[in-house]
Amino acid sequence: MSTDYEMNVPAHPNIYNNNSQREMKIYFSFPEIVNENTGLLLLIPGFGANAQSNVYKKMRTRFADEYNLITIQCHYFGQEFMQGSNRITTQISKEEVSNIFTSIEMKQVFGQGFNSDKFLQVGSKYNIELNVNEDLDEKIENFNDMGIMQALDHVTSLSYIVQILKENNLPYNTKKIILYGHSHGAYLCYLCNAFAPNLFTLLIDNSSWLYPEYLKSSRFLFSNIGQMRVNTEFSYLASRLDFDKGLLYLPDLYKQVDNNCNIICFHGTNDNLINHHVKKQFCEQVEGCKFIQIGQGEVDGKTFRSTSHGLDADFINLFDLVMKNRVFESSRDLNLQSNTIVTERFIYNIKYQNGVPLLLVQDK
Repeated sequence: MSTDYEMNVPAHPNIYNNNSQREMKIYFSFPEIVNENTGLLLLIPGFGANAQSNVYKKMRTRFADEYNLITIQCHYFGQEFMQGSNRITTQISKEEVSNIFTSIEMKQVFGQGFNSDKFLQVGSKYNIELNVNEDLDEKIENFNDMGIMQALDHVTSLSYIVQILKENNLPYNTKKIILYGHSHGAYLCYLCNAFAPNLFTLLIDNSSWLYPEYLKSSRFLFSNIGQMRVNTEFSYLASRLDFDKGLLYLPDLYKQVDNNCNIICFHGTNDNLINHHVKKQFCEQVEGCKFIQIGQGEVDGKTFRSTSHGLDADFINLFDLVMKNRVFESSRDLNLQSNTIVTERFIYNIKYQNGVPLLLVQDK
């Protein structure tokens, strides 16, 4: 029976805020017995999920027990801004609803200035459409950067588990270190693999994009409150910052990656965020990447329930599918090396002198 833990640890310094110090919470589960066959699994959720989501709690304990894995997650940089709608702002004029709401309802909503809570309550009774903005309140100290900091937090989380194993003289298999992510989480898996070459041996990708789309345009969530349809726009701070596409665009980044990780890539034929032909082309250019196209014929109602983004996949069944009959090599030697990535604009040096990653960025 696995044992669950959580702890606060020093996170990677904030590269956007003069390398200011940070903390983060990591969550991990140990199998009942840790031995030379025990592996490490880094689970990375994307938008709309986090380490405290029920499915991820279940995966941490189940995979630890069934596959002899230490399962690891973290609350990563800006993740709270990637969830559902929490606080909206909207500007509705009286003229827009005067022919819909009753006179009493108009007074309730507009009588003492616009009352957004009352508007949602009244509007839920009508078949109307409402466009609103999410009040994200992101600041440079903490925001959804969709890239560098988020990936560094995950590599840092795994590094702390490695230190715990070393300090307690516990054996584990360094050839059984796995990344598993969905959507943006899968994208972060690719960044982790690039930032820590030769560390990971298996990467399971469910519907990763090649570049964060929300750095180019807003994210929209569609929901219903009673009869009212609400379209919520998330305009992220990161989309207004100057990011280095040479580092974040996977086809460019992976030209510099000597990939030694087995990559299993699942992608649907109706993915609206990235075309499956484009994704397949990327995969074919990366050594060790296997592209598995999910069309209507592969939709089985169990593991895959659609061909759209995310495949409406059962995360547990998908992991079971990849792990079935999989054999890992065995080693006790950890190959964690410093790494340099050079783009047209910057030189990125990732050091591991103290066992955890530290990114140093230089102008070219």
